[in-house]
Amino acid sequence: MRTFSLCFFSGTLLIHGFISLPAVNLWVWSAVVALILSGLAGYFFRLFRRWTAVLAFISLGFFYAWLHASSHINQQLPEKLAGQDLILTGVVTGLPVFDNESRRFIFAIETAERSVKSAETNSTKPVNLSGKIRLSWIC
Repeated sequence: MRTFSLCFFSGTLLIHGFISLPAVNLWVWSAVVALILSGLAGYFFRLFRRWTAVLAFISLGFFYAWLHASSHINQQLPEKLAGQDLILTGVVTGLPVFDNESRRFIFAIETAERSVKSAETNSTKPVNLSGKIRLSWIC
């Protein structure tokens, strides 16, 4: 059990060696082929059964980390709200970070509204946004 836990952990560490997340097509098909070949080797040769399980747990750890990272990266502002002025109300949850050229901080959204400009009045409409965002600006 400890060996398989370490293999799973090794798989999650493996993804940290990449500069960017790998494309799903290459890694999925190469892992499937590797697991099939090692499974066949484990079936025919008793010696390879443990190594098949090791490879499977490393692959599972890698894909777990890949899915977790890609779900966070894919969280973006909806396309229809891009380029529009939004009024956000919330709380700054972390200390600001000052770099040479920028400032940024984490902001927890409590309410979000979109400005609606018409000929008669300026009003706002609620927008379904929640969670934490990183706000930044260039100095």
